[in-house]
Amino acid sequence: MAKNSGKYVETRKRRITLTTVTLSGIVLLFIAALIVNSGFLRRGATAVEVAGVKFSPAEYNYFYSSTISEYSNSSSNLPDNSKSLSSQINYETGQTWADFFEERALNDMRLIGSVYAELEAKGFEMTDEQKSEAEEYKKSEREQIETYYAQNGGFKGFLKLQYGSAMTEKVYDKLADMRYKVSAYYESVYDGFEYADEALAEYYAENKDALDTFIYRSFTVNIEIPEAAEPEYVVDENGEEIEVPAPELTEEELAAQRQAAYNAARDRANAFVSSITDENSFIEAAREYDAAVYLDDASTLRRSLGENLEYSLSVAAADWLKKEAKAEAVISMPVSEDEETNTGFYVIYLSERSENDYLTVNFRNLVVTPKTVDSAEFTDEEGVFDEEGYNAALETAKTDAGTKADELYAQFTEGGATAEKLTELTEDVFNEVTGGEYENIQREAGFADEIEEWLYADGRLAGEHTLLQTGDGSWYIIYFADNGMRYNDYLADTRLRNDDFTAWQESFDANAVKTHWAMKLK
Repeated sequence: MAKNSGKYVETRKRRITLTTVTLSGIVLLFIAALIVNSGFLRRGATAVEVAGVKFSPAEYNYFYSSTISEYSNSSSNLPDNSKSLSSQINYETGQTWADFFEERALNDMRLIGSVYAELEAKGFEMTDEQKSEAEEYKKSEREQIETYYAQNGGFKGFLKLQYGSAMTEKVYDKLADMRYKVSAYYESVYDGFEYADEALAEYYAENKDALDTFIYRSFTVNIEIPEAAEPEYVVDENGEEIEVPAPELTEEELAAQRQAAYNAARDRANAFVSSITDENSFIEAAREYDAAVYLDDASTLRRSLGENLEYSLSVAAADWLKKEAKAEAVISMPVSEDEETNTGFYVIYLSERSENDYLTVNFRNLVVTPKTVDSAEFTDEEGVFDEEGYNAALETAKTDAGTKADELYAQFTEGGATAEKLTELTEDVFNEVTGGEYENIQREAGFADEIEEWLYADGRLAGEHTLLQTGDGSWYIIYFADNGMRYNDYLADTRLRNDDFTAWQESFDANAVKTHWAMKLK
C-alpha cells in the first residue's frame, strides 16, 4: 500500500511540476504579449525601416490613417466604414482594402524615409522663415483641433481616435517635423535644377506643338434629330378624350432621320465656313447660328497651349490647328470621327499661333473686395424683396471698399511704396482685404483686363505702382516688381524641372521597405 502510494505521489509531483511549467509559460507569454502590444513598445520598437530611418508601430499607424484620410478626400471608390477593411475587396485593384491602404502607407513611408535619409546625410537645414512657418502652422492646427475635439479629449483625444492608442503628442510632433523638413527639402531640390539658355531653347523647339499658344475661335453646329412625335388626343363617341399613340418609326426610318439631321448639320457648318473671310465674319457666323449664346464677341474666342487643346476639341481638330501653318485658316470638322456617336460639327478659325516669345511679369498686389451683401436681409417675412434697399447696400459696400483702398494706398506710398510695405499692409489688415505675390505671369493668366493692361503697358518699369478698380467693384493696389522670364523659356524650364524632379523622386522606388510585424498594429 505504501509502495503504491509512493508511486502515486511521485506521479502527482511530476504532474504538478509539468502544470507549473505550463502555467509559467502561459504567464510569460501573456506578459510578453502585454509588453509587445504596450504603448511604450509600440512607440519604441521598429515596425518599418527605410534607408536606415526607423518607424515605430505608432508611427506606422500615423501613415496608415493619413493614407485612408487622404484617399477618402480624393476618391469616390470607398470601403464600407461599418465593416473591417480586411473583409472587403477593392475591386479596382483586387486587394483587400486593408492591403490596399497598407501598400499606400508603406510607399509613403518609402519616399518620406528615403528623402529624410538623404537630407540628413547632406546636412540640410530649414531656413528660419521655414521653421517659423512650420511652427505657426502647428500652433494653428493644434488650436483648431483642440476646439473641434473639446468634447472628446481635445488634442490628445484626437490623436487616440485618429491614430491609435499609442500615439502621443511627442510622436505626432516628431512626424510633423519630419514632414515639414522633407517638404522644405523638396523645395530645395526642385529649385536647385539649373538649365542653360541653349537647353531651354532646344527643349522648346522640340516641343513646339505642345508649348506654342494657339489663339482660335470655334463654335459647334449641333446635329438636331427631331424629337419623337407626341401622342394625339381625340374625343370618342361618348364624348371622352382618349390618347392615340404616335406611330412608331421603323429602324430604317430612324436611321434615315438621323442621316438627314447629320447631313443638314454638316452642310450648314460647311456653309458657314464658306462665308467666313476674317475674324469679324466668323463672329457674325456664330451669332447667326445662335444669337443668344454668341452675343458677346469674345464668346467664341479660345486661347490654349498646344498640350491642352484636346481638353476642348477632338484629337483631329487639335491636330489640324497644330499642322495649319497660316493664320485666318478656317475649317469644319466633326466633333467625333464616329458617325454614329457624332453630335455635331466644329467651325474653327485659327487667329494666331504664338511662340510665346515675350517677357512675363513679376508683381504683388493687395485687393480690397466690397463687403458681401446678403439679399436675405432685404426680404421681409412675407417674401417681399426690397430691391432698392439691396442696390443701395451694394453701392455702399463699393464706396466703403474704395475708401478703404484709398487709405491703404496712402499708407503704402507714405511707407516708401515698396513690395515689403505692401506685404506688411496685407498681413496687418483683415476682413475683405487679401493679397498675393506672383512670378512669371503670362498674358491671359486669368487676371482682370484692367490689371493685365496696366501690367503689360509698354515701358513699364520696376517699382511702379497703381490703384485701380476692376469690373466687379474690387480695388487693387498693384506693385510691379520687374519682368520675369521669357514665357517660352519659362514653359521649357517648368517642364524640364518637373521631369527631373519626378525622376529624382522615382529614384527612391528601389529602396527596400523592411517590415517587422512582431506586434498588433492600430
